[in-house]
Amino acid sequence: MKKKSTSDMFLTFSLAFMLIISMAMILAFPTMWLWNGVLVDAVDGINQISFFQALGLNLLFSILFKSNNIKSNNG
Repeated sequence: MKKKSTSDMFLTFSLAFMLIISMAMILAFPTMWLWNGVLVDAVDGINQISFFQALGLNLLFSILFKSNNIKSNNG
């Protein structure tokens, strides 16, 4: 089995990092646009959010609402 070179590992890491950043942008922009386009006009006291706040909301909601499919064998 051939050992990966440092440049191959760097390329793999770079592509993975770019994929994560791209997915974060793809998920954060719709959240930001929906929040700013719908909630600000519909609800008093709601302010516009930035891209990074939308990214934080996506991260928070993914933690709060993640699926936990652990099966119990207690009978």
